[in-house]
Amino acid sequence: MTDPGAESHQKTPSGIDAAAVGAWALAHGFHPSGSNAYSVVHEGMRYQILAREKELRVEKFSLFGGRAQPMARTSYDSLRFDEFGMLQNAGLTDAFAWAMWKHGSPPPPWFTPEFTHHSKAETIPRLEALRSPPAPC
Repeated sequence: MTDPGAESHQKTPSGIDAAAVGAWALAHGFHPSGSNAYSVVHEGMRYQILAREKELRVEKFSLFGGRAQPMARTSYDSLRFDEFGMLQNAGLTDAFAWAMWKHGSPPPPWFTPEFTHHSKAETIPRLEALRSPPAPC
């Protein structure tokens, strides 16, 4: 007989499921904020990861109230952990690396020191090149 709850415990081809995301979140500065929900405050906003059965959602909220602003909604099979221990494809990397460069923002609590260094050396120059107008001929 098949366990009816087994689907929620199966890992995707990437090996990432809700439990893996939850463990990552707790190890990277997020705190439990509900059933399969994890939150952290950074630069006047509260960021929340919602690790649902079939998808991951990331939202942000103003500390002064207001509605959730969606940042990412994705299936687990599109997620991956990179060589720096970061959860990729969840909306938690490039925009924050850009803010570090553009506005001098501190790295968010979930950035590992290795990823912060990588962002300064690799990601920010790549993003800058993408956002810069082409040089005149």
